[in-house]
Amino acid sequence: MKPDASNKPSSEVELKLALPSSDPASLAKRLARVPVLVGCQPTHQQLHNVYYDTPEQTLRQKRVVLRIRRTGGDQKPQWLQTLKTGGRSDSALSQRGEWESPVPGAQLALEVLTATPWKSIDPDGALFPALTPAFMTTFERTNWSVRGRDGSTMNVSLDLGRKRVHDPSGALSGEGTAWSVSVTQTFDWPGRLSLRKAIANRDVT
Repeated sequence: MKPDASNKPSSEVELKLALPSSDPASLAKRLARVPVLVGCQPTHQQLHNVYYDTPEQTLRQKRVVLRIRRTGGDQKPQWLQTLKTGGRSDSALSQRGEWESPVPGAQLALEVLTATPWKSIDPDGALFPALTPAFMTTFERTNWSVRGRDGSTMNVSLDLGRKRVHDPSGALSGEGTAWSVSVTQTFDWPGRLSLRKAIANRDVT
């Protein structure tokens, strides 16, 4: 398979926010009551992720993430392979490189990594064959899209589901509930501050 033309380098800016964790199942309803999200109709998407690493966790030590994500239903599944590299981090705000490309199935595709920094991560080619599934997540993503008066857009995504971790032999070693929230935006607009403060201060009751 030839490298996909859409596999262009991008920069992911991630804002990590504190959330109340006593009742994660209620987070969607609680976030929907944040003033800037009131009246916004959320969308829902089922996502299944497999994260790869070596038994020695070489990628984690290099601050690299390699993931296969499945979207869509059983009839028409779609697969995306994503490579993320470590970058700058300032408190809750972090920035890292990200390369994403469609792949034909659930297996890793070395071909689409040619347009990424993978060669510097695996210069002798010995790392890729050693990769195995490290852990899997299955979750529902609830997404709110907010448009500012100036035309800018902010997306708030809540992921809630299950995480399964495997030991070096491939056996299941643990599982539990996992959740996260992310905020992305095209550029600054006034409403973003009230939302960030509301979530960071746990004002989502």
